[in-house]
Amino acid sequence: MNPNISSAKFNQDDIARLAYLNWQKDGGPQGRDMAYWLEAETQIKATWHLVAAPAPETKPEASRQKKSKGGATASNLNTLVAQKLARSRN
Repeated sequence: MNPNISSAKFNQDDIARLAYLNWQKDGGPQGRDMAYWLEAETQIKATWHLVAAPAPETKPEASRQKKSKGGATASNLNTLVAQKLARSRN
């Protein structure tokens, strides 16, 4: 297991948002809230490395720019959720 995942900074709101989106996509079945929660948590943990890993610097001027102090943001997760929804609709 990646050590960054255990100290990841995603929160319950991120999990709840993705669980709700997955639930909506499936037509809102009743009585499966825990299954959707666990599925969303698994999906976020599985994709966390995509937003938590620092991007490689490709331009010399990138080293002069202020560097972010912390991995993923809610914006990154929202982007991943939106991309997942777009793929599921196709």
